Amino acid sequence: LAGEGLRNTLTTFAAPDGVTYFQQVVHPPTRPDFTPRQPVELVFVLDCSGSMSGRPIAQEVAAVERGLRRLTPADTFQVINFAAEASALGPAPIPASADNVQRGVQYVKSLYAQGGTYMVTGLRASLDFPQDPSRQRFVVFLTDGYIGNEREILSEIDLRLSARRSPGDDSPAPSTRIFSFGVGTSTNRYLLDAMAKVGRGAVAHMAAGDNPSEVMDLFFDRISRPAMTDLSVTLGSSPWTNVGGAEVYPRVLPDVFAGRPVVITGRSWAGAGQRVAQALGGRVVRCGSAGVKAMAVVRGAAEVYVHPSGLYEWDACAPAAVAEAAGLHVSDLHGRPLEVNKPRPVVEGLLVCRPERTAVVLAALHG
Repeated sequence: LAGEGLRNTLTTFAAPDGVTYFQQVVHPPTRPDFTPRQPVELVFVLDCSGSMSGRPIAQEVAAVERGLRRLTPADTFQVINFAAEASALGPAPIPASADNVQRGVQYVKSLYAQGGTYMVTGLRASLDFPQDPSRQRFVVFLTDGYIGNEREILSEIDLRLSARRSPGDDSPAPSTRIFSFGVGTSTNRYLLDAMAKVGRGAVAHMAAGDNPSEVMDLFFDRISRPAMTDLSVTLGSSPWTNVGGAEVYPRVLPDVFAGRPVVITGRSWAGAGQRVAQALGGRVVRCGSAGVKAMAVVRGAAEVYVHPSGLYEWDACAPAAVAEAAGLHVSDLHGRPLEVNKPRPVVEGLLVCRPERTAVVLAALHG
């Protein structure tokens, strides 16, 4: 379906139990130059730990040199390296003038591999300095990903990209994207893929025999000209990712880059409350926050609380704990225990009810 321009397809299926499933695919144009090149703030973050010694760091340096030389005078850039600690070319991004680019190249060529891998220091250094609002920030991590704290890294990315969100907004902070660039023959693909997913970016890999300049050229052509950014999906007048009664994956939608379609899948629980009320011979009452609703069941003012869409863990855990301590049934919408302490701290649906009502409620939800 790919062509000269953007294309979009939507498939839906209404199941007998009242749940509507949907899949939307946004197909990018085949040519990377479909959209004009916009000024960017490019931050290269290089892994200089001991595991990168030899061929990997040589490829890493060559790739970054090529990336720096692809910048235009309208761009700005920063170079950060990390091992046991993080250091940088300067305190802030600098204009990509010919002299500054050469300065950046000399800095990169001076780097060497030694010490442990403390990626979180490089991550913080790359995201914590002020951002130019007129440029989109692209943070490119070049690493083999040999660490043992993947959850900490992903949580740190989510925390820092969430810092400027408004309550209830699942989108990353405006104009910031995380790209991961795997270097070496045995990269941590789980971490690299997850970093790009959480950071709304893309991932590339460079094996030992690959030409660094060619790989960086392909990578740069893709990321520097996104065909569509800041995607959201709406159901009626409300975002699907926020509206009660729907689940969407991925919750954070990536940008559309040439050669990579964006696939959005989900299911709508619209009418879940009405189906449960009908099965119990009751009525739906709308009120306040998750805590207010759960406490209504604890106090006996309500029989069931069904929250069919995602809740942040910090909004769900306290009401769920109090309800469970009061002897109530607490689960997700499939009757399973709530899963918490995830890299993406979201509980996908919440059910609180009298234990004797559990079977009837789950049957009403799933037909």
